[in-house]
Amino acid sequence: TADHPDNQVIGELQRGYRLHDRIIRPSLVRVANNPKEH
Repeated sequence: TADHPDNQVIGELQRGYRLHDRIIRPSLVRVANNPKEH
């Protein structure tokens, strides 16, 4: 989106979990991707 810079995390769709410093499930996030102008 034009409101956010490229590659910035703009939302968390699914929370990730850690157990004793091990990643059980990574977070699923939404990342800004601005279209390039020609």
